[in-house]
Amino acid sequence: MSETNSREGKPSRDYHWYVFLHDDGRANEIVARALNVEADNTERLRHDVECSDNTKRNLWRVRYAEIRTLVNAGVEFKFKVSVFSQQGELNPRPWVDPNKLRRKKRLLKKVAKAG
Repeated sequence: MSETNSREGKPSRDYHWYVFLHDDGRANEIVARALNVEADNTERLRHDVECSDNTKRNLWRVRYAEIRTLVNAGVEFKFKVSVFSQQGELNPRPWVDPNKLRRKKRLLKKVAKAG
């Protein structure tokens, strides 16, 4: 699950991706089905992971490509999903979709011009 530099084939960044379901049992079942695993799968579901804010969370380890599917499932089935990223051995930290940041910056520019 690490990203590599395609030119040299060497690891450029060691990233891991997680989703936090705010300890919602129903959401855990839905995500387990979406990932085709058991709800208590210890390979994908990590218990008591200490995050960058020193809070322990139960996190599902996912591939980057699965994030959008799980966020969409959260919208469809009405449960909250938070995405976390981990670089190397650092603690996972909340991840903000860069597309959302770009949209927010454009909106703030429009508001500043209009005001």
